Amino acid sequence: PSFSLLLRGIRREHLAGLALGQVLSLLIGGTGVFSQLLSSNYNVNMPTFQSFLNYFVLCLVYSSLEINRGKWWSTMKSKFYIYAPLALIDVEANYLVVKAYQYTTITSVMLLDCFTIPCVVVLSVFFLRTKYAWRHFIAVFICLSGLVILVLSDYNQNSSIGANPLLGDILCLVGSLLYATSNVAQERVLKDVHKDEYLSMLGVFGTLIGGLQLILFERNEMLDVSVWSLPVILCMIGFATCMFTLYSLVPFMLSRYGATLFNLSLLTSDIFGLVAAILVFHHTPSWLYFLAYGIIGVGLVLYNYGMDARPDSSYVPLGTDGAIPVANDDSTLDRLESPQIHTK
Repeated sequence: PSFSLLLRGIRREHLAGLALGQVLSLLIGGTGVFSQLLSSNYNVNMPTFQSFLNYFVLCLVYSSLEINRGKWWSTMKSKFYIYAPLALIDVEANYLVVKAYQYTTITSVMLLDCFTIPCVVVLSVFFLRTKYAWRHFIAVFICLSGLVILVLSDYNQNSSIGANPLLGDILCLVGSLLYATSNVAQERVLKDVHKDEYLSMLGVFGTLIGGLQLILFERNEMLDVSVWSLPVILCMIGFATCMFTLYSLVPFMLSRYGATLFNLSLLTSDIFGLVAAILVFHHTPSWLYFLAYGIIGVGLVLYNYGMDARPDSSYVPLGTDGAIPVANDDSTLDRLESPQIHTK
């Protein structure tokens, strides 16, 4: 009966939203496939450069739109101290998760990335004063149980699945925590600004921070001519294309169709990752992986089913001086569970 109710609930959503959710799910899976190909097949490990391409394109496209509207420079002057920290968190979250592919597998990274949601729950309670029902906390506990099983599975696997699976898991978990931090701040900021402004500033400061990090830590790899074969260049372009499209579409998906359908749609990205692991990378996941996937899936469906969590009602708009009040408004948190537009 509960499954039938869930299916009826999903059918009430627009078919266009369901289709868009699967496009986003495929894009997330695509970032994982390209990252794993670069690391495993071509021994290329430049996580900062991979994300730098995305920020650079975001900067070019959305800054051009903001400059055309005459808002770019005023936003830079009045809100730089908001967007610069947000971009720093975003850059490092992407760096850690992409770096994790150097040590573990696409299947593990995709499931461990679900750690973002329980982190968002905790952070939003303290910083957005969000009120959750008991079923939300039960769902979080179920998801965490699945993550523990997955980490144990990687710990027990031999080193053939990655250089250091446990280290890769830790990098992914820390990256997911940073994603969650960025999500909560992003949710707050996007209530008062257009997505073009947010993506423009994220692109500008992401390019500056990523470029500096690239010069300091990856300049030798980037300047190594032997690295840049045609397959590597195509993988880099593929990754950047998936990321840019993902960053551009997620705000529309969240505002138009809501977080429930969005998160249910993203469950299939783990399936895409599993298919890629078996067919492309010839990995054979442990039976514990399937157990962990099932447990995490149950937790995510339970979390998303029914009424959304609701924030405190004492909302104060974002001021022209860029100050971010702690409280939120009484609208549903449809964008809260956004995966920081994350790579997997």
